[in-house]
Formats: sequence, C-alpha cells, structure tokens
Amino acid sequence: MKLFIGCVFIAAMLVLGAAEGDEVHVVQQGVDIDSRQETPARQEELAAKVIALAESASVESTGYVECEKRWKKTLSQPRFVHALFDPARDVKLMVAYHRTHQFTPVNEIRIVLSERGWTDHILVRVGSQIRAVTKYSPCRMAELIVGAKLRTSTQEHAELLSGYCVDPK
Repeated sequence: MKLFIGCVFIAAMLVLGAAEGDEVHVVQQGVDIDSRQETPARQEELAAKVIALAESASVESTGYVECEKRWKKTLSQPRFVHALFDPARDVKLMVAYHRTHQFTPVNEIRIVLSERGWTDHILVRVGSQIRAVTKYSPCRMAELIVGAKLRTSTQEHAELLSGYCVDPK
C-alpha cells in the first residue's frame, strides 16, 4: 500500500512538474477571467485543449498572413487565449513544405477569438519564429470555448457541438 501511495505521489509530481512553467490566460472583454484562480490541474487541462486545437489544424498558413503583425496585436484584442510553455512543448503541427504534421517545440500559442468565438488563424511561436496554422477542427474549438468558460454569441452552439464531439483516440 505504501508503495502504491509513493508511486501515485511521484506520478503526480511528474505531471505537475511538466506543467510547472506553463501558463494559460483566457481574456474576455480585456479581463483575464481565470488565470489567478485556477489550479495547476486546470491550467494543464486548458493547455491540453489549446494544444489539441493547434494540432487539429490541417494547413500551415504562415506564408498567407502577416504573422509578426498579428502576433503583436493579439494581446490587445478583447477576447483571446494565450498559452505560454516553459519549457517548450512538442506540438504536432502541420508543416507546409512537408505537407504533413511534425512534432515542433512550441513556446507560445495565441488564439484571437471573434465575438462568435472562432478564429481564422492560430499563431504559434517556435523559438523566435512566428507561424500560423488554420483549417482546425470545429470540435476542438468548441471544446476550448466551453472548457475556458468563454462567453460568445455562439456559446449554445459550442456547448451543443462539444457534446457531440468524439475523441478520435
């Protein structure tokens, strides 16, 4: 029994340690709605939803948008999700020149949401480079909106959609 409790404690410490430097900020109407009130487990849950959304994107759109300009404007928008990973997290992103997904060490993900709750491009920082991906899963976006407790004009739609989404695993 002591061995079991010890193993559970070590596993919990490893999970918390992996997310120790991670932060996820959910901003609605210019106010960070939950970062200071959330537990490490809640931060990890939100980080997983942000990563799942980025990984669901099927198109790298870096060459089609002004990534640097958008990146600088994201934190001044009224509604966004901002995830910071320290150390960088391996995220399976679409790579345009390979036309396939590839594990990439991501330092930050920024998602600006419209009033409806959707975005056209997801911005990621890989080292000093800013990249963009798009054509993401509506299920992953609905799960992020609901999980982050964001209020949008399509909240009921997101709640309904997330209820029908099935994890592909």
